[in-house]
Amino acid sequence: MDAVGSGLVCACSVWQHVDCMGVDKSNIPESYLCELCKPRPIDLRRAIRLQIQKRERELSEFYNYSFVMYDLLLFITYDYMNKSKILS
Repeated sequence: MDAVGSGLVCACSVWQHVDCMGVDKSNIPESYLCELCKPRPIDLRRAIRLQIQKRERELSEFYNYSFVMYDLLLFITYDYMNKSKILS
């Protein structure tokens, strides 16, 4: 088993998120087998919900960053335009 960031890699090379598979990040097992190599029930709804929440956070952070950059661009443009009027 190999842990990559917040993911697990099974012996069959399948990569899975620690959170989606319900594995405790503070207690990652030495050997991990995916649900195909070691059949067991998984909470697919929970995994999907976690991925949707992650994407929503990423989009929110992106849009917050975009609005900050847009405001900064407007401020710089406004400042530049006013200085050019004063100088001329």
